[in-house]
Amino acid sequence: MSKVVVKGMDIPVDQIKPSPYQPRLTFDIEDIKGSIMRDGILVTLTVRKKDGFYEMIDGERRWRVAKELGYETVPCDVIDIDDDTARRMVWKVNTLRKDYEPKEKALFFKRMQEEYGMSLRGIGREYDTDTKMVKAYLNVFKLPDEYQQMVWDGAIPIRNILELEQFFNGVERSTPEANPEIFEILDRSARERYFGAEQIREAIKPYLAKWRAEQIEKAKEALAEVKPEVKVPETPEELERVSRVLWEEARRRREELLTPEEKAKIEVEKEARRREREEARKRREEELKRRLEAEKRRMEEEARMKVEEELLKDKEFLRKAAELAPPIIERPVMEVPLEFAPPPEEIEAIRERLREGEERLKAILERPEVKERGKLFENWIAHDALLGVLGSAHCPVCEANWENLVWKCHNLNVKEAYDLLTDKYQKAVRSGRKE
Repeated sequence: MSKVVVKGMDIPVDQIKPSPYQPRLTFDIEDIKGSIMRDGILVTLTVRKKDGFYEMIDGERRWRVAKELGYETVPCDVIDIDDDTARRMVWKVNTLRKDYEPKEKALFFKRMQEEYGMSLRGIGREYDTDTKMVKAYLNVFKLPDEYQQMVWDGAIPIRNILELEQFFNGVERSTPEANPEIFEILDRSARERYFGAEQIREAIKPYLAKWRAEQIEKAKEALAEVKPEVKVPETPEELERVSRVLWEEARRRREELLTPEEKAKIEVEKEARRREREEARKRREEELKRRLEAEKRRMEEEARMKVEEELLKDKEFLRKAAELAPPIIERPVMEVPLEFAPPPEEIEAIRERLREGEERLKAILERPEVKERGKLFENWIAHDALLGVLGSAHCPVCEANWENLVWKCHNLNVKEAYDLLTDKYQKAVRSGRKE
């Protein structure tokens, strides 16, 4: 748990250092620079005291902008937390604004494994990532550099690496010469736009069948040496059943050899793991609550800034309108005698012209080209609204951005569809004006 020591303290910029646990490799500060130049830093940074300086926990982008703009101090909340909590907080607060890139996640997971000795399951638990996905990120480092770069660039989705997990097991380094089947699939993944997880599962079936056959042969040899009377497995299902039986037998024999002290130690470890899971659950609940509160504050701040911008625009518009408006000239009011009334025949003629105008308008609206223009306009407006809400959308599998969403009927992504509709509608309008 974090404890706030000092709230809203102005700390010199040069006494703050970035977090050594920061996964982010690049920082985009342009989108907040204008706001800070106009209003200053409205949300305090979060730091902790560390060896004579302050270590960043949250707010590195604001700190970088402050340095660039020549700020001497920045407002900070100083909290008291240990290294493990700091590492988790730095990871989580960054994901509130923008998810990490594949390379950032992979390098962070690799560091947690190599420097801190964390297991795959421990990394997944601490950083809210499926254990198999953690393994997929680490498996990328077993590929040659050019293939790693294709993953970092998004040409090969990390989800496709996950589907090839079995081919990475027990392999320190994978090369096209040693594992041609993997690289044939990776090349197709990078080359073919729609070669995804489903296509990979279909493509690796022959390789898996071969691998299972080899495993069955190894099991036959092992069983023949240990216990010849045991029936050797003939199918993958039988191999799985035999593996379970052997594993259970090994566990039972291992427990029989344990001393009472060792058994007590195992029970203590089980209880510790249970408490750890319970604490992790509570941390996730607290993190969710904190994330929701942070998002609420962010939205309120954005709404306030938007209202202020609109008010400034309105004031500026009214000021310019007042400068450009001509002086008001009072005009004489012409009084019409109350007893005046148009002749009945003129009133009927006006009504007839109105009826003719309505009929002409109705006929124009019924024309096919006008109806088509109306449909184009509605479709154009609908696509414009669609683009407006897709800004933060991305694929939940490979994390590609929304520009990859396509109309499958013509393999047309939404941005291309919007541009095409714009062009069609403008042509239709120009054609209507000529008529």
